[in-house]
Amino acid sequence: IAHTLSGFVEHERETFEDPFTGRDESRTLNAFGLQYRAEIADQLNLYATVRRDQNDSFEDDDTYSLAASWAIPNSGSRLHTSYGTGVTNPTFIEQFGFDPGTFIGNAALVPEEAVGWDFGIEQTLIADKLVVDLTYFKSTLDNEIFTDFLPTFETTPLNSTTDSDRSGWELYVTANPLEDLSLV
Repeated sequence: IAHTLSGFVEHERETFEDPFTGRDESRTLNAFGLQYRAEIADQLNLYATVRRDQNDSFEDDDTYSLAASWAIPNSGSRLHTSYGTGVTNPTFIEQFGFDPGTFIGNAALVPEEAVGWDFGIEQTLIADKLVVDLTYFKSTLDNEIFTDFLPTFETTPLNSTTDSDRSGWELYVTANPLEDLSLV
């Protein structure tokens, strides 16, 4: 078994000056996290990641993800799955706007929050020259940020009050017909 533990620290400071009003805004994000990876018997890979975001403009958030991948011996097949959560803060433009004549920022926006999972199978064919991966995914997004069109011909971003569900199939194909040529 091979184990790997990685950590990270992120510091992000954003500033924004509205050229129309001269208003200055800023916000800071400090984040840290850990990722654990394990490879077992050259065929099973396990991943676990946790992250803590500390915001001065939004509530602090904890997110995580889990993933597994199993290369089935002597088959050219690999099963893979993942489950995780995520958070995306509104952009400065969404919060504060950029043209008061057409786009009005919304300082009351809250971050989007997502939870999702996927499951798939990858198959290697034709002496490793063709790889086909078929994956099913499903996720739910809370507080989705969308643009609302006002009767005054202005627009403004809002948070949706309903969940936004996404699901579907992804097909990924990679071909390597020649040593120096890859087609995706």
